[in-house]
Amino acid sequence: MPEPALLRALHPGPLQTEQRLSDEGEVIGRDGRVAGIVLHGPRVSRRHCWIGPCAAGPWIVKDLGSTNGVFVNGEPVDEEHTLSSHDVIGLGRSRAADFEFVSGDHDDALRTRTLKGNGPWLIGRDLGADLSLPADPVVSLHHAQLDFQSGELIIKDLGSRNGTWVDGKRIRRAPLSANQRIVIGNHELELCTIGNAKPAFTVRTTQRAVGLKASCLALTSDQDAVDFEVSPGGLKILDARSIGSAERLIEVISGQHRPHSGTITFSDPALDQHPGYRHDCLGATSNDVEPGRRQTMSEWMNEQARLALAGDLSPERLQELVDTTLQVMGLAALADQRDAALSPLHRSLFRVAAALLTRPGLLLVNPDVVDALDPDSVEILIKHLRKLAGHALTIVVITDKPPSSVQADGQVPIHRVEKPAGLTRHSILPVAPRRVSTSVTGIILRLCLGPWRQLTGILPEALILPLILLPGLWFALPGHAPVLAAVMTMTIGAALATATLVSRGHRRLIPLARRHLIVGDVLLAYLLLGVTIALAQLGVVQLVLVVTSGISISTALALMPALLLVALSSVALGLLCGIMAGSRVLFAVLLTAALTLVQVMVVGWMDQPGDVGPIIRRLADLSGAFWGLALYQHDLPTANLLETLRAPAFLAGQIVLFLALARAVLRRRIQAA
Repeated sequence: MPEPALLRALHPGPLQTEQRLSDEGEVIGRDGRVAGIVLHGPRVSRRHCWIGPCAAGPWIVKDLGSTNGVFVNGEPVDEEHTLSSHDVIGLGRSRAADFEFVSGDHDDALRTRTLKGNGPWLIGRDLGADLSLPADPVVSLHHAQLDFQSGELIIKDLGSRNGTWVDGKRIRRAPLSANQRIVIGNHELELCTIGNAKPAFTVRTTQRAVGLKASCLALTSDQDAVDFEVSPGGLKILDARSIGSAERLIEVISGQHRPHSGTITFSDPALDQHPGYRHDCLGATSNDVEPGRRQTMSEWMNEQARLALAGDLSPERLQELVDTTLQVMGLAALADQRDAALSPLHRSLFRVAAALLTRPGLLLVNPDVVDALDPDSVEILIKHLRKLAGHALTIVVITDKPPSSVQADGQVPIHRVEKPAGLTRHSILPVAPRRVSTSVTGIILRLCLGPWRQLTGILPEALILPLILLPGLWFALPGHAPVLAAVMTMTIGAALATATLVSRGHRRLIPLARRHLIVGDVLLAYLLLGVTIALAQLGVVQLVLVVTSGISISTALALMPALLLVALSSVALGLLCGIMAGSRVLFAVLLTAALTLVQVMVVGWMDQPGDVGPIIRRLADLSGAFWGLALYQHDLPTANLLETLRAPAFLAGQIVLFLALARAVLRRRIQAA
């Protein structure tokens, strides 16, 4: 019998980062129909090489006539080569290895690494890192750093997108002691020793099948409590009819919502102890982002990968991740098709493929993927899912119509139980937003702009608004300069347009933000769109002033800084009001109108210094219109440099305050049960 062996992937791509090799050996290539281990890349052949034991016992690698060859430790293989433990194998390239071969007495889950040198030590996906985790797509290239400072071993997060966790808490910087557990992506590091300035870690991959147990679980107050257990590994079917809403169940399992009562625990205790990284280990199919009408499925999958992973994966690695997933799912030939041209079965398979991009240990398949299919298609889908499930992946199909093709041992038994006397609340995934990514923000912008083109004319509405407000305020404020009407128009118009935009997009983007923890990206996308609308409104106001009021172009240009800062303050206020109102557009409009009209009243009250009290003065500090006028009038005889800087400082403070409040409200709304 040959000694046991496995392959460890050295970059994101393979569906399993650590794969045991069978005694019969495995073919590696980019065609899932003929290869047991699928790896996609421009230099990988359909059947590239074979790794297995020879008759004499040692493990060998054979080139199967590949176009670009096989390399072991950077040297080309001539037909076949005997492997030693920790050899690295490159498919079609000598300088960038794809797999590490490990054989002998080993544990495929645990390995000990002693760091060399005197520090600082880098942890990340970079192969050159002191502690390299190269195949984990949710680990950043340079993720964290270890160093001794004042005799203590300190770990510092290097601005990673998905965070560094120490004993269940997300940290930026923290001291370490022996036996503490650090979670980085799909890996858990336990500090063994710190002696002799040579830290040693036990490294364990958490990328393995995850099971769960629900106790006295009731999703809502009017539902019976149930118990059920999903063992790790394999394909399971969960009948949602006796539990309640399948979508709510998925959100409860992933930590996005609290149930009415009961608890959920996982087979991996780390998911209970460190719930903040649960979203990296659990995957779920979703219809949050549907393919655009002009998008190919490959483009849509790339978009899904950026939403789920967006960090510092290069475009080539991201594409390889997508291509390998499509090959495993048998969808590579349909990558250039559009969603409308696909059959219902293939649409369902693409939704499953998108959920596999993060390489989860537990995949939850919602009813939309299964229930709309005919029986023959369901049988094909189940066959695909059964092939994917195994020791590294548990797949739970949640359905209202359990397919007859699933054997009885795939059904999850559900037992009704009596609700506990005291209400037990399940802990919820704490919102620890991921860092802002320009690629994710771009996707959010596309999603915002898509409905505009298809459903509404919000931009024309936004441009018509100042044309209505400016003349109306002009006539409503007789005896005042046109500048006052212009400032009031920007105060009201920019805030109303932004609040309407945010409220209309609420139902579409909030589930997406909750699923991927992209609070900053959603906020930034809304802000950019609001600023774009405000700039367009500003151009309309300036044009109307010059044409109708007799104001010179130089005066209009002098007014520009004041109007611009007022517009930015109003955009931030509208953003806050839209998030507070949620999907209730009318409430968003009324709330914004009320707050901006208060600003108009404050400006009028401040024109009467004798009647101004402390409350009015505090309201004036929060009025963009008041400080916009003050900025324009900075050339008053009493004004000095300090007085001139007060107005922009207060306006900048308002913008920061409103944005901070908007972010806080958005975070609460995302984690609201």
